[in-house]
Amino acid sequence: MTGPARRSRVLGAATATARLLRRCVTEHDWATAPDGVAALADLAGPDRVAAAAEFHGVSGCVHHSLAPVVSAGRFAGLAAAHHRGVDRHVRALGDLAQLGPTLDALGVSWLVVKGPVLAELHYTRPDLRSYSDLDVVVPASAVGDVLTALGEQGATLLDRNWRLLRELQVGEVLLRLRHETLLDLHWHLFTGPAVRRTFRPSMAELAERARPARVGGTAIRTLDPLDTLVHLGAHATLSGGHRLVWLKDLERVIAGGANWDDLVARARSWGMGPAVALALSRARRVLAVPVPAGVPEAMAGGRAYLVAGGAVDLVAPPARSGGSRSIALLLSRSARAGTASTAIEFRRRLRAALPPRARLSLAPFAPDMDPTSLNSPRHDEGSDADRQEFLEAIAAEERRHTH
Repeated sequence: MTGPARRSRVLGAATATARLLRRCVTEHDWATAPDGVAALADLAGPDRVAAAAEFHGVSGCVHHSLAPVVSAGRFAGLAAAHHRGVDRHVRALGDLAQLGPTLDALGVSWLVVKGPVLAELHYTRPDLRSYSDLDVVVPASAVGDVLTALGEQGATLLDRNWRLLRELQVGEVLLRLRHETLLDLHWHLFTGPAVRRTFRPSMAELAERARPARVGGTAIRTLDPLDTLVHLGAHATLSGGHRLVWLKDLERVIAGGANWDDLVARARSWGMGPAVALALSRARRVLAVPVPAGVPEAMAGGRAYLVAGGAVDLVAPPARSGGSRSIALLLSRSARAGTASTAIEFRRRLRAALPPRARLSLAPFAPDMDPTSLNSPRHDEGSDADRQEFLEAIAAEERRHTH
């Protein structure tokens, strides 16, 4: 096969994969296949489909959409990814059932966000929504006691380099629970300090508005519906906006009903108007989520950021993303409280990314700092004094945000 023919085939497979994912993720009767997906799956190929679905966090949606029309043996990789997601969910529910009483016994106010909450409360069937960890939010002042209690119950602390965590001003501590679930123990919804400076409400305010729920038989509390949407939208955009699962999450929560005027006000009160607006406009464009005209513009305080987002999506559509560094990720992660501050942040990031300094690594931590790796500097053992200084530092930041 010649070079041009090979490139044409690769581009055709990539386009077919993107179209396939969008059709499979769009809500439908999960017992039947959307129109045309069998042909798209054949063109894309099983390996590409499995890899793309897993990257986008939608293996369950794609597996159930294709199951009626494709050979299970040929798409075994996709089925395996779906089964891994189900296994993680079952183990997370087991760990949550043990975690809840521990936190209640400490008298700690705690919230569960994303992951199992979305799967159990918002998706039409929980195995459609895969996730990799359990996100639990506790007050910063309680983190030390929670870490001690979980350690006594057999949890493994993965973040132990307290001096580094303090220097980075990390908003979470990572552990592995008894059933191998990764626990992101948050003292704030957002990990990075720059985003926390944009975020306006205190965590105590969010806890006061929280709603009770049951997840896998465990009584929990989670963000109220408006705070849930704002958090999901802001998280999607600030994480890069390039994974379909984040847009699907918005679609599922919105399907339960949304007061748009109140949502606009809530997003702006968080200082997250542009970030949420971009996520909603992207969800409307990619998955036809019924977001009323004018809502994103009202949230963002204008059209400039949304127009820029639409333009980069034409060049780098979210459904075709494979996580590579791109102008789309750069623009998404630049979202701040207003148009001017967003433009300033985008210019700063763009200048930092240009050659010869080019290294468009915009995640809160570089890949070699993954705390799940035994070689991560976050895994290095810290002293008791470093631990205490970290706990005092996060408690001080919590007090500043509260007052």
